[in-house]
Amino acid sequence: MLTYHNIYFYRNLMARIREAILGDRFDEFQKEFFVMLRFDILTIFPKSFSVVFAESIVKRAQEKKKVTIRVHDLRDYTMISTAKWMTVHLAVARAWS
Repeated sequence: MLTYHNIYFYRNLMARIREAILGDRFDEFQKEFFVMLRFDILTIFPKSFSVVFAESIVKRAQEKKKVTIRVHDLRDYTMISTAKWMTVHLAVARAWS
């Protein structure tokens, strides 16, 4: 499913780029594209991303308002507590070993 989405996204993106080039509006397209560039990251380790975003090219891109990055903790969207989650995880790990 994700592959189909990626193919559709890139095919649509390339068509829009081609149209902008042919219409002599590529600079305008580029500005619009970077305004809408947003990444949502779903993880159970949200703090692990803060180091990367504070010391890299990504930091400069955020400062220049080229990208927006939002990190979401999956545990905020569950009804299972972390302790119960770890118990389930360990039970599954034992079953697979």
